[in-house]
Amino acid sequence: MEWLSEPGYTALPALVACARDGTPFPESLRTVQDNQNYYPTTLHLLALAAARMRYPSCLRS
Repeated sequence: MEWLSEPGYTALPALVACARDGTPFPESLRTVQDNQNYYPTTLHLLALAAARMRYPSCLRS
């Protein structure tokens, strides 16, 4: 079994925590890294877009 460890996969639980509790996104997830695979990067971008559209307070410092 291989664990999904790329940052894009952790952006989804961060989005859920943001929506549910107002938990801020971790600094490490506020930008996308250029050395990640396609699928997790897409998830990361979609999570950031959703947070910016619906929960912008979770992205403020």
